Amino acid sequence: MKLVLFITVFLGLGSVAQTDPFAGKYPGQVVLVDFWASWCTPCLVSFPWMKEMEQKYKDKGLKIITVNVDQNKKIADTFIKRFHLNLEVMYDFEKVKYNQMSIEAMPTSFLYNKKGNLVSTNRGFDSKKAKSVEEKIVLLLNETHSQ
Repeated sequence: MKLVLFITVFLGLGSVAQTDPFAGKYPGQVVLVDFWASWCTPCLVSFPWMKEMEQKYKDKGLKIITVNVDQNKKIADTFIKRFHLNLEVMYDFEKVKYNQMSIEAMPTSFLYNKKGNLVSTNRGFDSKKAKSVEEKIVLLLNETHSQ
């Protein structure tokens, strides 16, 4: 499996490896990648939920990565300080990853299983979606590597 993944990523074979910059980056962990911007009102609501999910499931193997797409790091950093965000933040000022992932709404999150396979894409944020995503996270965390 690892050799196939290496060949796929190294040679750029397979549609996921070509278009998904997060596939397989955190083997053995369930990963939620969330694209956000400081001007995004639903993002304000999603951050407390993501902080709660990380606290609740981090020790069980959940990794949350937020990707900021503001054009100015100072604006993003002000937002981060204002809301006391302690989640991992990547910056995508040139929107390279944003374009690779074909983002159409903010926030947009991508949920990956322990093998690095994309399981779901979630556009926007509300409490119904949050509950559904948490249920998926729990199921993925409980999967064994042999599945």
